[in-house]
Amino acid sequence: MKQEFDFVKFVLVLAAIMVLAVLGWSVWAGFSLKKIERSYTGAQQELAVIGELSGRIEVLEKEEGQDQLGDEDLPYSYFQKQAESAGINANRDYEPNPRGEETNVGYKDQEFTLTFKPDRLMSRQRLGHFMWYAENGSKRIKVVKAKLTLDTKTAEQDRWRATLTFLRRDPYAGPAR
Repeated sequence: MKQEFDFVKFVLVLAAIMVLAVLGWSVWAGFSLKKIERSYTGAQQELAVIGELSGRIEVLEKEEGQDQLGDEDLPYSYFQKQAESAGINANRDYEPNPRGEETNVGYKDQEFTLTFKPDRLMSRQRLGHFMWYAENGSKRIKVVKAKLTLDTKTAEQDRWRATLTFLRRDPYAGPAR
């Protein structure tokens, strides 16, 4: 007996195989598309963070360009320049006393106490101008403590003893690796 070739069965089996192949491919393509979509979303989030950081860096670079402090280790010349703007002689009127640096996460701080000499009393206006010039000349220098004591002997002339403490805050990336 000869078995005849059944063309209809062959076409049905071939169609079933093709349907399964198409279904398998679409499942694989769906998983691949989801994976690509997750990668794309992750890349978008990373780019958003990078954009935000670059904006911050741009602001810091602009501030650094306007900063009068410069990169010197001890800002004595900066304080001297700001004192002269307020009519104070830095060499004659006060003594600078730097303290040790404190390193924190992302920045390092150093305090500078300027103690005005007892025989060099200042008016509140002059001291106020000095503090204003020192703070506005640099984003890294801030007044953290100002102790003004009215001298009883010269109270009518508005003369004050002063101790001013400034904080210098610099960015700090940590020790070199």
